[in-house]
Amino acid sequence: MGAIGLITSLFGSLSVAIFLHLWVRSRHDPISSLPGTWLSRWTNIESLVEFVRGKQPQYVHSLFEKYGPVVRVGPGEVCFNDVSAYRQIYNTKETFVKSPLYETITDSPAPSIFSTADVDLHRRHRRLLGPGLSETSVTQMGASVHSKVALTVQRMREEMQERGFADIYKWWTFMTSEITGELTFGQSFRILEEGKKDAFTSDLGNGGAVLAALRLTLPFIIMVAEHIPLGIVTEACKARKQTFRRADEMLTRHRHAVMADAENPQQSFFTGLFLAESEERLTWQEVRSNALTFLVAGTDTTANTLTYLVWAICQRPPVKAMLLEELDRLPEKFDDTHLKPLTFLNQVIEETLRVYPAVATGLLRVVPPGGEIIAGHHIPGGSTVSCQSYSLQRNPQIFPRPDEFDPSRWKNPTIEMKQAMMVWGGGARGW
Repeated sequence: MGAIGLITSLFGSLSVAIFLHLWVRSRHDPISSLPGTWLSRWTNIESLVEFVRGKQPQYVHSLFEKYGPVVRVGPGEVCFNDVSAYRQIYNTKETFVKSPLYETITDSPAPSIFSTADVDLHRRHRRLLGPGLSETSVTQMGASVHSKVALTVQRMREEMQERGFADIYKWWTFMTSEITGELTFGQSFRILEEGKKDAFTSDLGNGGAVLAALRLTLPFIIMVAEHIPLGIVTEACKARKQTFRRADEMLTRHRHAVMADAENPQQSFFTGLFLAESEERLTWQEVRSNALTFLVAGTDTTANTLTYLVWAICQRPPVKAMLLEELDRLPEKFDDTHLKPLTFLNQVIEETLRVYPAVATGLLRVVPPGGEIIAGHHIPGGSTVSCQSYSLQRNPQIFPRPDEFDPSRWKNPTIEMKQAMMVWGGGARGW
């Protein structure tokens, strides 16, 4: 047998082995009997492709519309569009732990409060980071936040005068990067002043999305790109290393500044942690991992939501007029206490979060050993389950005319409406 024949034979044997493995797994997988596409019995490639394309929420939603509130999206993976399932899966007891996929996507040398699937490790991070993230702590940083907001509005106004329009998404992104960056690293990136991203935020954005997609699909390419030039992949690997290095530099400067002026330190999410005398501490890699998590989680999510809010209002003159009328009653110098009683403003915010959730895709959790009955179906232990805000918040039985942006629906919200809002995730883990 020649070399070509041998290779062909090996390839054929491997293909048969893979097919038999998938066939046997599907035959013994209880989830295979649940509604879903034919291909999802064998592989999650359909869902994975849509995730990489950024269209997974719409794809899963289309499955709900076709098959009902319980759908199989891959071997051992089920998604629910059911409030009772949502409350069961994302409970405060953390019986359904986070999927290991979170750590796969982030791929940090140390887990963060967001990525870890370890319940005890998560509680330790919450215990140590909690004081810096409390409402009292954030209120102490209010002056810094307000100054960034004022500068953002000023820069929008200047661009409007110069160009006749303002790119609000750009400025919201700059604003959230600046605010989150200063509250995390204790220093400004000067993005608002310069009107463009700095090297750090550029590297963070350019490398993260590319590498996350590859870790889910073709992880070996990342290892190859570390040694052989592979264009955008190699550039993303370089950006990742530069991001870690710059984060270390900024956190080190911030820690030194806090320790040098311990009586009146600059407040940040980590100030209390740096000053703590407790023997229980986060490792340096854990500090860096959480810092980068805060920056990523607090930037695009908020910027996207603000952009959709403005767009939705501008598309609806009556809504805009009602909102401006309410805002015009504010005193010249107002704070959060003046905003909380504004009923229509809060209705607009709630409806924006419903229609345009920042994290629209499913939040993956693992079924505990022994399995669980979820929405009337027995799901084996070790299976991956999820609900997604995009669908739950568009359930027509709970939200009539679900695709219509209507703030007035929140004037007298039902209990079911409140229970179906999963924009902040759920349970002890949130997202």
